[in-house]
Amino acid sequence: MYLIPFKSDHAKIMMSQGTNAAQIGMDPDHFDIFNNLEFQDKSFTAVKDNSFICSGGIVPMWHGVFEGWVIGSNKIWDYPLLAARTIRKGLDKLYQEHEIVRLQTAVRSDFPKGIRFAKWLGFKEEGLMKKYDIEGKDFIRFARIT
Repeated sequence: MYLIPFKSDHAKIMMSQGTNAAQIGMDPDHFDIFNNLEFQDKSFTAVKDNSFICSGGIVPMWHGVFEGWVIGSNKIWDYPLLAARTIRKGLDKLYQEHEIVRLQTAVRSDFPKGIRFAKWLGFKEEGLMKKYDIEGKDFIRFARIT
């Protein structure tokens, strides 16, 4: 598995082919949101056997504070440990290259694997965000403070 710079088309392809969790889906009419995740040197896509496995990155909010994100394709389950380590490697690289003081993310409250993964990456739970997404689903706010 290797990393390449993220392009919004990577996420659109992964979402249209199926994501890592049945609970996570998105109407194709909302795929334009992925254009807002394309930041040079702040996002990546993991590739294995010519397939997009997952993407992740950070979105700057203000100095030292970033929003982290990860999108996993349905192929992530073919390489769960390798994908997890690759995401952590990409995240560690972003930490080295940017002055991150706070990295925050949101995970659906009904996605236990996502919650465990956030904790494994060193994020701490901060609280429940009710009706956070367009569908009115609850999310948990996580943050990693340096």
